[in-house]
This record gives sequence, structure tokens and C-alpha cells, in this order.
Amino acid sequence: MLKAVSLASGSSGNCIFVSTQKTHLLLDLGISLRRLKEELTHFFLTPDDITAVLVTHEHSDHSSSVLSFAKKYSRPVLATRGTIRALTGLTHPGKSFCLMQPGKEYKLNEITVKALKISHDAKEPAGFVIGKEDVKICYFVDLARITREIRSEILDAQLVILDCNYDEKALLEGSYHGALKKRVIQTGHLSNQQVRDFLRSDMKKKLHEFWFAHISENNNSPELISGAMASIFNNNGKEKNLFRILPRKKRGPVWQSRKNTQLDLFLKETIPV
Repeated sequence: MLKAVSLASGSSGNCIFVSTQKTHLLLDLGISLRRLKEELTHFFLTPDDITAVLVTHEHSDHSSSVLSFAKKYSRPVLATRGTIRALTGLTHPGKSFCLMQPGKEYKLNEITVKALKISHDAKEPAGFVIGKEDVKICYFVDLARITREIRSEILDAQLVILDCNYDEKALLEGSYHGALKKRVIQTGHLSNQQVRDFLRSDMKKKLHEFWFAHISENNNSPELISGAMASIFNNNGKEKNLFRILPRKKRGPVWQSRKNTQLDLFLKETIPV
């Protein structure tokens, strides 16, 4: 069974926990080690139990605790060459950092991981595809467009964690200065409208759960996202796709690859959604 939980998702920090019985991964580590340690207690784990950390890019909301985690717990950090160099300042940073070549599949126990290039203003940013047998999770945040390669991976994934950062009208009419607005649109993030249009054209008759991630505190809201997606997900109860909007600063929903009546054995308390 493959499980996923959002620990944080937003400009103040990002971290997704993906787990099987013997493999435990962190997708990004933009929260404090103290917070991570507290969160892991809900899964009866400690940081020493983490198999590896996968880092999408060097921006602090995705990587602020990566170096201290690698040093303190001696667990491997997987990222692209550009991200590793940006994080460490070194061409050959040592055994804790493992190079991921975009498009190449790697094995972590029974889980496969693959990095894909994404469009974002970082050195060599990537999204991740996590697989176990016939189950797939896609993690694509901090990207400005959905490429053909990303689209292909999403189409047969069971859980898609997708950037849905801003509402176009809210951003353009908001308080951000012009250069920042341009950056968000061109090299920063996906809008509600971009995600809606992609889903409308490509996701019909597919069975997925979508987690909309990295929601802007200034230029978006759960109400704006729900309104944009209403025509896709509220089809008189006939649509099989589900969506959740990830909280920015607290633990979010839990997902698992198959039904399990013993879910309360995985968590000590109810996950807020």
C-alpha cells in the first residue's frame, strides 16, 4: 500500500510524506526539523526512519531544512545536479546527496522515483513521479506550464498533487508589483484557470484524486478554486474525480492506494482536511 500525507503546502513551507510499510519519503523539506519530528510522531516514526528526501528545487520554502536534516540524520537527499549545486555550493557535495537525472527511474526499496523537468525560475527544478507496482503519485508544484511529458504522467496517476497557486483576476488586480506579477505568471506558478482548462480537456472519464497545492495567501482562496473547478468535479455526482485543497501551514488530507479499515493504526489522530 502506498500512502501520502501533506504536512505543509505554500510559500511558508512545503513537505509531502509518502510511505509504505518499509519505505518513507519526504517530497521537499521546507518545514523546520522540530515540526517534522512532531509530525512524524503521528505515524509512529522518527526522522531516523526516513528513507530519503526528494527536493524539487533550492527555494527555501521547499528546502530550508534539507542541509541540516542530511547532516543530523545522515539520510540521502535526491535532487537534480542544478538543485544540489544550488543547495550546497559544491560540484561534488558528498555521499548524502544523490544525483537524479531527469527522466531516469530510480529504485528505493519497493518504490520507484523519477524526476521530470519543470518550468520554474530555479537552477534545475523538477517534479516527481512516485510508483509502487501499478500505483502512481505525481508531485508537480512551482511550475508555470504543463508540458506534454508531465501531462502523460498525470493521465494514469491515482494521486496528482498539482500547483494551483493563483486566480488570474485576483493576481492582476492585487497588490503585487508589476515585476512580481510577471514572474508569477511567466516562470512561477499555475493559475486556477490553467489547471481547470487542463483538467477539462484531458481528464474526462479518468479516476484520480487531485490535491491542489501551493495556494497563494494573497491571490487565491479555497472558494475561488472550488468555483473554478465546479464544472469539472460537480457533475451531478457522476464524476469520479475528487479534489482537495491543501492547507498552507498544517497537516492536510491522507491518501492511500486502497481501502484500509485499519487506517487509525497508521495515524494517532484524525487528519484535518
